[in-house]
Amino acid sequence: MLRTEDIYEEILRDHQFFSKSFKKPILDGRQSVKGSNISCADAIQIDFSVRNDVLLDISFKGNICALVKASASLMADELKSKTFIEAIQLCNTVEKLVLNNTYGNRPLDQLIKKLGETYPSTSQHSYGACVILPWKTLKNAIQKNKILTQGLEKDYSLYLY
Repeated sequence: MLRTEDIYEEILRDHQFFSKSFKKPILDGRQSVKGSNISCADAIQIDFSVRNDVLLDISFKGNICALVKASASLMADELKSKTFIEAIQLCNTVEKLVLNNTYGNRPLDQLIKKLGETYPSTSQHSYGACVILPWKTLKNAIQKNKILTQGLEKDYSLYLY
């Protein structure tokens, strides 16, 4: 019988190796945001489509480590069909979980916690920076009102660290 922790680890490995959102083309009203973490050279591009302040579809690509890839895949699954307000709240929650090292019993909390345990060779500093990179990149774009709500193409960059 599988333990809950084993199930979380299996989910994370699926997100890392078989992410449905990695390099997936977004054809309808694609917009892009870029973020980077200069402390470990990760650079991510998040593509998405929006209608009426709702994130319809999310995809990502870039020169990213396994932690960023798994975290971005989780983010894409969690934020699809969320309003901007819901997305910002969830991004804030993930950031607090990682930075304060306080995890609840919700599945997302446990998945984020398990990221650090699954990839133990990463230092605690870069673990947090890597995990929150995709979340913070998309959150900053939403908060700075740089997202177009009518589905036109736009590209802009954010450098977070």
